[in-house]
Amino acid sequence: GDWGEAVLPFLMLSVLASAGYLINDLLDLAADRQHPTKRNRPFASGALPVAHGLAAVPGLLLVAVLLGLFLPAASLLVGFVYLCGTLAYSFFLKKVPMLDAIVLACLFTLRIVAGIVLMTLPWSFWLLTFSIFFFLSLALLKRLTELREVSQSPDRELRRRGYIIDDLTLLLSMGSSSGIAACVIFVMYLMEEQFSRSIYATPEWLWVILVLLLYWLGRVWQLAVRGHMNEDPLLFALRDRVSHLIGLGAIVFILLARTA
Repeated sequence: GDWGEAVLPFLMLSVLASAGYLINDLLDLAADRQHPTKRNRPFASGALPVAHGLAAVPGLLLVAVLLGLFLPAASLLVGFVYLCGTLAYSFFLKKVPMLDAIVLACLFTLRIVAGIVLMTLPWSFWLLTFSIFFFLSLALLKRLTELREVSQSPDRELRRRGYIIDDLTLLLSMGSSSGIAACVIFVMYLMEEQFSRSIYATPEWLWVILVLLLYWLGRVWQLAVRGHMNEDPLLFALRDRVSHLIGLGAIVFILLARTA
């Protein structure tokens, strides 16, 4: 039943995210056309007419509103806050260095909040804090890889982002530290035994996930520093065989913690 109830808000947030990404790409059109890799995006390359994007945005927003009519008020409110946050990011906040990454981390975490309010679950500030630091690390990693790509350009800065090449060291230190902070929160969660004993029969298995998490974060940051990282770490994870194995291992150890 919970899976069935999750379908509509999942679709609503997906549609809102799609509308937000379209708006973001349309606003970044001029900058993307001068970017080494973003020039290949559908709008920037001309593969997709700009008029199609302009027409799709109100259509997607209308679909999101219609889906929201079938959801509880709390879920609809989360969707509205998510949309406002996305628009604020696209129009203003993305131009403020560091704040843009924090906003992205909060938007990702807001998707978790949507699930909590939908299922009327207890609020886990452990999970929410972990999420903010984890996604902040990935957002800063994305900025670092983007900045490395334009490091050879004449202006040596990210257009419409506010970062310059001198910020590479700062992004590296802030981003890797945020990843470690997420791991520390996970350690404290385990040490304080904040998990439910009714869910995990053998919670000791969860410590193995910490090792996997540390390795994955260290690996993606190492690849980024060496210039081998895709500009989107989430897209990289979906295509990376090692990430697949680590994700599968995490699932296995969660199941062991629940049943062993």
